[in-house]
Amino acid sequence: MYRNFTGIGIPERYAHKVLRIMRLTTFLLIISFMQVSAAGLAQKLTYVQKEATLKQLFQEIKKQTGYHVVWHAKDLSSNRPFNAAFKNASIEEVLNKSLEGFPLGYTVLEKTIVIMERNKTIFEKVSEFLTIPINIKGTVIDENGIPLIGTSVQVKGKKLSTSTNRNGEFTLNGVEEDAVLVISYVGFAQKELKAKSDMGTVVLKMVDGQLEEVEVAVGYGAVKKRDLTGAVSLVNVEEMQKQPAFSLDVALAGRAPGVMVVKSSGAPGADASIRIRGASSVFGVNEPLYVIDGVPIQLGLGNGSESYRSTKSFQMSPLASINPEDIERIDILKDASGTAIYGSRGANGVILVTTKRGKGKPTLTLSYQGMTDRFIKDFDMLTSDEFFQVATQAYKNAGTTFPTDFLQNKGVSTDWRKLVTRNSYSNMLNLGLRGGLGNGQTNYSFSASMNNQAGVIKGSNIDRYSIRGNIESEVVKSVKAGVNVNYAKNISNGASSTFYYNIASYRPDIPVFDKNGKYATAIDSTQANPVAKTLFTDKLTGDNLMASLFAEARPFEFLRLRSTLSYNQSDDVTVNYTPSFDPFEIKNGRKGSRKDISYKFSSMIFDNTATVDKFFGKHYLNAMVGASYTSNRLNTMNLESVNFPDDIVLNNMGSAQSIQSYKSSGTLSGLQSYFARANYNYNGRYYLTFTARTDKSTKFGPNNQWGFFPSGAFAWRISEESFLKNYRWISDLKFRASTGQTGSANLFDFQYRTFFGTDGTTVFHNGQNGVTLSSVPNPSLRWESTNQTDIGLDFAFLDNKIRGSVDVYRKYTKDLLLLVDIPYETGFRNQTINVGDLSNKGFEFVIGADVITRGKFKYTTDINFNKNIGRLEKLNSGSANALRNFKEGDLLGTVNGYKTAGIFQTQAEITALNQASPIQRYQAIKTAPGDLKFEDVNGDGYISDLDVVKLGSAEPKFFGGWNHVLRYGGLEGSFLFYFSYGQRLQNGAKATAGIYNTDKNYTRSVLNGWTEDNKNTDQPRNAYRDPNQNARPSDYFIQDGSFLKLKNVQVAYYINPSKWMKQQVNQIKLYAGVTNLFVLTKYDGPDPENGTSTGSGLLAGGFDSGIYPSTRTFNFGFNITF
Repeated sequence: MYRNFTGIGIPERYAHKVLRIMRLTTFLLIISFMQVSAAGLAQKLTYVQKEATLKQLFQEIKKQTGYHVVWHAKDLSSNRPFNAAFKNASIEEVLNKSLEGFPLGYTVLEKTIVIMERNKTIFEKVSEFLTIPINIKGTVIDENGIPLIGTSVQVKGKKLSTSTNRNGEFTLNGVEEDAVLVISYVGFAQKELKAKSDMGTVVLKMVDGQLEEVEVAVGYGAVKKRDLTGAVSLVNVEEMQKQPAFSLDVALAGRAPGVMVVKSSGAPGADASIRIRGASSVFGVNEPLYVIDGVPIQLGLGNGSESYRSTKSFQMSPLASINPEDIERIDILKDASGTAIYGSRGANGVILVTTKRGKGKPTLTLSYQGMTDRFIKDFDMLTSDEFFQVATQAYKNAGTTFPTDFLQNKGVSTDWRKLVTRNSYSNMLNLGLRGGLGNGQTNYSFSASMNNQAGVIKGSNIDRYSIRGNIESEVVKSVKAGVNVNYAKNISNGASSTFYYNIASYRPDIPVFDKNGKYATAIDSTQANPVAKTLFTDKLTGDNLMASLFAEARPFEFLRLRSTLSYNQSDDVTVNYTPSFDPFEIKNGRKGSRKDISYKFSSMIFDNTATVDKFFGKHYLNAMVGASYTSNRLNTMNLESVNFPDDIVLNNMGSAQSIQSYKSSGTLSGLQSYFARANYNYNGRYYLTFTARTDKSTKFGPNNQWGFFPSGAFAWRISEESFLKNYRWISDLKFRASTGQTGSANLFDFQYRTFFGTDGTTVFHNGQNGVTLSSVPNPSLRWESTNQTDIGLDFAFLDNKIRGSVDVYRKYTKDLLLLVDIPYETGFRNQTINVGDLSNKGFEFVIGADVITRGKFKYTTDINFNKNIGRLEKLNSGSANALRNFKEGDLLGTVNGYKTAGIFQTQAEITALNQASPIQRYQAIKTAPGDLKFEDVNGDGYISDLDVVKLGSAEPKFFGGWNHVLRYGGLEGSFLFYFSYGQRLQNGAKATAGIYNTDKNYTRSVLNGWTEDNKNTDQPRNAYRDPNQNARPSDYFIQDGSFLKLKNVQVAYYINPSKWMKQQVNQIKLYAGVTNLFVLTKYDGPDPENGTSTGSGLLAGGFDSGIYPSTRTFNFGFNITF
């Protein structure tokens, strides 16, 4: 029976009755038992334990002396650990010393010790009555005199607390005069000081293991940084927020080891492609899973229907719907130890986003940022006279008669780029209110933001309006609940990914308007001129709602139960309208055409977890089990209509005279999951983590719906071993190892089933529409599975002035889902099949240092270096056509093409090769001097597809970032270098704008084309229609895409509010900066960073097609906290 007392205490519902009886009994028997008790408490015991608790001590008393110990659960609710060092001490001595600092006393009844709240003496009561609350103030700084912003100042034993402002200052009202203040800041030694009106300046000292107490999100929970067993990147969000970006995923570039970030284009609002430790799928999604405030955000692939995403030059990541100023922390899970808890969604890594929470006294934040954008690099195009000169030469070289009216408008030389581009201006305004109520029982955070970003191409822009709110409250004791809501509306207009190249290449001899005042168009062209095209409608309106409710209970101190219900909805509508004056509309006899595409996706997730967190002496256990249920709904619609009354007002769907086509689809899908994790450590030295998850997905047939994803990890804090204790320069040294499996379902919903449908245009008997077979089922589809092994070492030296980590890893993905060609007799072109394997192996290194810390001056720096090699390892039988030119062993991002051997200088050289060829033709029928000469790699005597070879990879050999931060008093400067080395890029703009073909404009490089008088050149001859196919993929267009870019430079100044403002303003920050200040590269395209995107598939190679160019952004702004 003693376990009901000594083991876990008395349940609260019985405690009052039991203790009432005990108190009465004590009063009646205290005298008679006094001598007995005194004699009994003289018994000796020995107990030595670091970080012991009172519960553990009471259990030890029972074990060594036989005395039962009884207590009320609430009396130990704030039970804090203490160091017990009792050797052959009496029970009385042990109890007296152990209960010091606690408002507890004890009494003894026979063999039972009763712990109860200590009654206040008459002197304490009088003193308490006479105590007058005081208002206190003070300042907290570090040893170098630098203010410590956000330092926690709390009254010991109370919920009354506050935090320091930008100047390290704090105020706290209504504090008892004899109270003790607990002043703490992460990475610094905590101080406890007696409260007084003027606390003066409090200096905190940095301690070994700084930042080690920071909690890191790991999925359905958090662990201290020092206790991590897996590979997790902690991103410095404060540094990221200094970089102007519509979405913070763009600002991740160069800031996190193992994370490759490629901005898709320079279009307003364009997000980034993010790959963590390489790719896990060839044609599927390789973006990581985003988890925002504990809620996974699903980006449904759909069921194969046309999606709005294919109509835009960019995709919206979940971060695009969140105001960057609302983000508190970003943690990136990279190895299986961290990602396996998300099972089938963890193969590409997991990005955990935590938004800001409120606490303490209310604070109001107002911030504004203005930006202006400029081109980094532009195309240098021909004037009308140069265009005429080159065209004359091209027609002559091709043996074609040159048109006498080639110049359609003599004397006109239009620079379309100047007419259509601009220096754009953008604005961002944020307002936030955060704080707490009821001594911390309720915390709240509300924010609103407006972001208007204009593009450097006229007509392109994006606007985002967002609001966010979260409230957490302690409903009753040990039970809290909360709600999180984020709503964002994105409205984007403008340019497709290749629009800028179309602008640059439009004929220069065409004016903006013709003689009749209408938009001019080139003869026989179906393309409107660029100025007219800026009036076309290309609009995407997106509404995104993320909401969640949670309730959390702690029935016991060691047990936490949590339920979360979340809902995510994305409603995106794209409208494309081509006006009636467009040449293509005129040619087809239409008065305008419109396309409406609707994409509506919603996801509801119900998560339930139970977590046990308990110390057993030197042993610590954190165990969690949970279940999750996800329901997804996707609805798409695509409608094309033509012929409208006018282009301005009556151009809506209802005004169309006819509907060309209509397609729609709807899908319901789901995921059922069960998961568990156990973290164990012994004395902060040896760590074990085990994770398992099983998922059931509706994407697969009945025999393959379940997937099981386990992982295990081990860590050893070597610096805690006795053989390293004397090496004081070693602050921390920890070895990590992990292995496990994650999965992926990179396919559209229900492809294991047969689908019937109508495409909206097929007409059957008597003009009636009907239903046909629309897909080939594959009931054998199964999960893509990724096995990953990681070995790492975390280190810190010289009191953490130098810190970092190094990791090596290997990922192996099996059962790749690929579209494989099938016989045409089936009525279909391809089918999704599990056919191959791929691997990634790599190395990551990150190191940071406090280089200078002298007085007010501080300089810190950190650099990360990353290397990843991705390779196609296996293609199963029957998949010969799945990847066409790619074979087992090829690198991901392989660039294919012909090898060149210079330029043909004479006809004799060409004739000799033709005569030696078995088909009497070496290259092309009309190959002539001045054409590129391609190498006969396979030696069969002529050029064919069999001569295509691997010319490198679009994947870099290594990449990384180098960040610097300098501070002097209130002045702060930071700059980030981003580098990438070894990638090979196809300069598509050089092939299409640098090799003459049809009558459009070209870059000035064609002026240096080969002629009999200009043989010393590497530029091929200009020939109409390019009879030699000089523009075919070859090493002539493959360039080194390596670069070093000064990605971001920011300077900020923190102003101390003047005395008359001090009561209203906590801090004022003014800042200015520039992104993409310069780039060092051999690549002569617009921007090598954009070119590293591998397009529609990882095996497609990096192809720079002249997308919306990158810009140099100048920004300025202010931040005021009230």
